[in-house]
Amino acid sequence: MKKREWQTGRMPLKDRIKPPAEAMTHALNHWVRLEAITILHQGEFSAGEVADMLGEDVRYVTGHIRILYEVGYIEF
Repeated sequence: MKKREWQTGRMPLKDRIKPPAEAMTHALNHWVRLEAITILHQGEFSAGEVADMLGEDVRYVTGHIRILYEVGYIEF
């Protein structure tokens, strides 16, 4: 997979790693992504803050947040 840059806003549809029909199930099929979505729904937090709230390594959580962005589930 080529490296993608973080962009302001939502990942453009043509650049997403999953089609819209599969995006929600892919986004919610891991507990870290589900918890991250729940936390991010409450406000703006950095990946480090989300990792601290979950008690997980920031690199691990950042990867899951990147997936949420790449499927178009969250925006920056």
